[in-house]
Parts: sequence; C-alpha cells; structure tokens
Amino acid sequence: MTSKISFSKLLKENLRRRPGMIALTTLYFLFTIIMFIIAIQNTMAFEGWTRKEVYDQILVSIGFSDMSVLCALLGVIVGVSGFAWMHSGKKSDFYYALPVRRRELFQVITAGSILVFGALLLVSSLIRLAITAALGYCTPMVFANLLLGLICYLATYVSAFLTAALAMSLTGHIVVGILGTGVFLTWAPVLCKYMITNFQRIFFQTFVSPSRLLDILDYGSPTYLLVLYGNDKSGMYTLESVAAGKIPWSMILHGAVICLWIAALFILCRKIFEIRPAEAAGNAMAFPKINPVIRVLLVIPMASFVGYYMYSLTLSTSKLWVFFGVALGAVLIHGIIECIFQFDVHGLWSHRKQMLATAFVALCLTATFYLDLYGYDTYVPKAE
Repeated sequence: MTSKISFSKLLKENLRRRPGMIALTTLYFLFTIIMFIIAIQNTMAFEGWTRKEVYDQILVSIGFSDMSVLCALLGVIVGVSGFAWMHSGKKSDFYYALPVRRRELFQVITAGSILVFGALLLVSSLIRLAITAALGYCTPMVFANLLLGLICYLATYVSAFLTAALAMSLTGHIVVGILGTGVFLTWAPVLCKYMITNFQRIFFQTFVSPSRLLDILDYGSPTYLLVLYGNDKSGMYTLESVAAGKIPWSMILHGAVICLWIAALFILCRKIFEIRPAEAAGNAMAFPKINPVIRVLLVIPMASFVGYYMYSLTLSTSKLWVFFGVALGAVLIHGIIECIFQFDVHGLWSHRKQMLATAFVALCLTATFYLDLYGYDTYVPKAE
C-alpha cells in the first residue's frame, strides 16, 4: 500500500531528517570560498605582481580545479550517510514500512542530496563571481570557466554519490559498503591499470613508459576521470579553445562518457534499491550470488601487487619471486575477502577450489607477460 503524499513533502521531510548532510555541504562551500580568496590574496602578496598574474590565478581558481578531490569525497560521504539506514535492521524496517514506493524513496534521498549541493554550489559560484567583479577581473572567459566548473563539480558530486549509493545497496554492513565504494572508484583506473604497468615494467626489456592505450581504463570510473582532469594543470577543462570557436574532441568524448555513466549508475542504483532484500541488513553482501564475481575481480589485480612487492623486496634478483608473490597474494587476498564476507576468520580457507582456480588464472596472466605473448619486446616500428 502506498500513500498519495506529494514528492515535495517527502523531500522536505527527508531534508529535515538530514541536518548533518546540509551542515557538511555548507562547510565544504565555505572552505572553497575561503581558499578562492586566499589564492588571489597570495598572488597579490608577492612584490611586483601584475594584473595578468592575478587574472591567470582567478581563471584557474574559479573553474574546475583540484577542489574536485574534496567534492568527490563529499559525494561519497553524503551517499554513504544517505543510505546507511539500510544496514540497520530497525531503521530499514521503519523505512520499508513507510507507505512509499521504494523507487520514490530512492529518488527522494537522491534528489535531496543533489538539490542541497546544487543550490549551495550556485550560491558559492555567485559569491566568487561577485568577488572577481569587485576586483575588476570579470571577463567572458572568467564567466565561461565558472560555468564549466559548476557543471563539472556537479557531475563529480553526483557520480561519487551514486557510486556510494550503489555500494551501499549491494552491501549490508557500512564498513563493507565503504570498502565497496573505494573498489568501484578505483578498480579499473587504479588496480587494473597499475597491474598491467607493473607487469610491463618487470618483464619487458624495452619498457619506457606506460602506453597511452591504458588511459582508456580511466573511463572505468566517472568520478576518477573527473578528479583526474580537475587536477590537470594543462587546461583541458578550460574554455579557451571553445571561446576560439573550436571544441576539443576530448572534451566532447569525456562529457559523453560521464553523462552515460551517471545515467547508468542512476538506473542501476534505483533497480538494485528496489529489489534489495529487506533482511540483508547486517550481512556483508545483500546479494551473495555475486560474491564469487567480486572475489575474482579483486583477487587477480591485488595479487599482482603482492608479486611486484616481492620482486622489489628481493632487489629484483629473480622474476620467479613475482610468480611466488602472485600465488601467495591470490591465496591470502582470497581468504581475507572471504573473511569479510562471512565476518568470520574461519572463512580464510573457504571455497578452496575457487581460490586455487583464481590463483591459477592470476599466474597464467603473469606468464603471458613473462613470455611476451603480446609481442612488446619484439615489435619493430616502421621506418617512417
């Protein structure tokens, strides 16, 4: 049975119950405004400063910058706190007993979280624009960078929030949910990317630097991709080229990928939220059938780091230490993950067949680099 309570009333009630989220978001934007003022003040503090130097600093500070890291962190915290009630039996019973459809409940929590951030983002942007205008530096380029920064910060927050919401919906314990959020944010762009890079560095004689082809793994996490370019000082996320009438292909591609990711995350989160078992609170995973998949996806790249560490620890004397480290890491990490799933140390040796199969796959992957089945060292570029 569902009620006919309007969405706006549900939204107001949800916001009334989340003063901590509103306070934390407000503190974040107060911090960004203070840091914006400090950045300008520090530029003008040097003797002999010029208006161009101040203008360049304003362009960097008012647009999409390294504050994207804190923005993503805020999105994760709000996402975890917004859905933490699902990991408590009493709270989940209360929420699920409300005469509100699950889909609508998810949309209320999500809309409230984004609405507060969006409203305060707009206010802080107007304050920074007013400060810039008072100093006499308000130009179309400043306004363009401000607008692009507003869009990118909103995308960063929403993607991080939905990633955390997905992890919280798939898990039944808040610690596992936080760990899951970290995995979703870093699995492709960090774990997998550096696994391949480490193997290339160890086994390929002609290795110089990671291939640009590996950058495609950065697209495996929209939040990571946004944070990466928020910290990029090359100006990729500024509008100089747009002002000149040329829109970079990279900007179009990144924007399209991020929009698709956010849409997919929203649909997936809402669907999982709807079908999540109410009795999952207190368990490590809400859907135990996906445990084997998660174990395999985590064990293989993490085992490679153990192999790389063993190789470095032995002063790179023998590549056999890589294989030993990969095998040892696969067994230990598989057991640790299973202990987390079961909340029991006896889970360390559970599912031994899958443990051995995963270790075998990890060793086979390592062997492909050792044997150079990719033809990396034997590749000869064309004369031209």
